[in-house]
Amino acid sequence: MDINILLIRTSSIGDIVFCLPLLSSLKKTYPKAKISWLIERNFANLVSHDPLLDNVLLFPKEDLKKRLRKGSFLSFINILFSFIRCLRKERFDLVLDLQGLFRTNFITFFCRSNLKYSLGTEFPGNLLVKNIIPRKHDSNRISSEYLFLAKCLKLTTDKFNPRFYISSTIMKSSVYPADTTKEPFFVIFPFTTRRQKHWKPEFWAQLIKNLINKYKTKCIVIGSALNNEQKILEEQLISIGVVSLVDKTNLKDLPNLIKQSQFAVGVDTGLTHISLSIGNPTIAIFGSTRPYTNPVLSTTKVLWLGLECSPCGRNPTCNNKFSCMTEITPSIVVRHLDTLLNTNRKNKIT
Repeated sequence: MDINILLIRTSSIGDIVFCLPLLSSLKKTYPKAKISWLIERNFANLVSHDPLLDNVLLFPKEDLKKRLRKGSFLSFINILFSFIRCLRKERFDLVLDLQGLFRTNFITFFCRSNLKYSLGTEFPGNLLVKNIIPRKHDSNRISSEYLFLAKCLKLTTDKFNPRFYISSTIMKSSVYPADTTKEPFFVIFPFTTRRQKHWKPEFWAQLIKNLINKYKTKCIVIGSALNNEQKILEEQLISIGVVSLVDKTNLKDLPNLIKQSQFAVGVDTGLTHISLSIGNPTIAIFGSTRPYTNPVLSTTKVLWLGLECSPCGRNPTCNNKFSCMTEITPSIVVRHLDTLLNTNRKNKIT
């Protein structure tokens, strides 16, 4: 059955990665389907090479924000409706708003389709979409809300597993600073958006020293330092011999770099979820947030203490103690990493 499908998930890294199993589910159900994905330009490299995807449409969020900041409202309207006109040139049999925000509900409203669904919603977006499927967070399984959506739509859901495609072209063309990947290395992802999701700098230092000594391999830190505190952490890591590629790579090349690593350790951040989805041995340290505790793939171990106050999300109640993170010590991480590497058949360390 030929069917034209539009997926709307414009950001962010982790949430886009969580959506990827849905592509497999749609293709298994509708093998001849044409699938398009609407996404922000900054994140397009996450999906643009996926063989299950036929088309990538770009949402001009940054252009719109720039016009608003400058007070250029006429220009803002022109860009917005130019985008909508382009979107309406194509008719879709099915539109899935996987984000459920007002802006994505607004986009969904203008799509030419008789069948539109929104995964969750918010006011006033709920006035724009008729078919709203609630986000189900009852399961601790990764991508559980998208699995629930797939079941609601009666899609094929066998092997609804994490996935991330890296094309052979990217494998051959990825460019990193000289000598970065000439010897074995592991990667860490210490940077994330909110303070309550961070791990203590001294814990990172202690862990890295232990792992370099234990596995005779170097450490590379990657990601983006979002503020001065994180830049200071980067400098501290460099001082103990860590190779920093912070802000020196892009979303096109990063997954391939992660894939080449021996293993990864990260907090709740998009790169951790990419590493997991690639099937790279990964330790995920969660505290105030708990996107999942069941990663499905045996190559990942989630460390989450399940304290009474956790997950608290954006509303900590611990007076900045963050026991949910500080009680996960470097020795705990090392112990679980040892177990993960020793029991996993795809262990890369010989």
